[in-house]
Amino acid sequence: MAEDRKARAKDALNTIDKDYKKSFTIEYLKQEAVKIDHSSVTLCMVYNATGDTIRFLYPHDWSGTAYGETAPKPQVEISNGAWHSFVHESGTGGSTGAVVYRIQYEPQKYCDVMQAWDTPADLKDPNKVYTEIQELFHFMDEKGNWEF
Repeated sequence: MAEDRKARAKDALNTIDKDYKKSFTIEYLKQEAVKIDHSSVTLCMVYNATGDTIRFLYPHDWSGTAYGETAPKPQVEISNGAWHSFVHESGTGGSTGAVVYRIQYEPQKYCDVMQAWDTPADLKDPNKVYTEIQELFHFMDEKGNWEF
């Protein structure tokens, strides 16, 4: 079973832009971003090449918010070989936020993965990204309180 998952993951990684799916995702995000009247947006893209379906759990915003129809919906499943993407528009401090996914890494064993970003309002400052993998509910408890 683990070998099957590895083969599916490898296939997904090797077909990251098959039928231009990555290119279409980027173009869609760019089209949505031009609708925003801000100088700073972050185009957020996560590709699932785990060999299994992953679940988007929740977002967290420190500055800014996910834009309109692109805003990620909690509990959405992202199939192996699929993109999860959205536009995060800046607030007064830029575009700073995080998303958390639940990933199966072995049969019946799961972990939570946080992907965070910081696109400062001052475009002279560098952009930053951060990823952390932890046990279940490390970033948010069962009651929905952000713990990070």
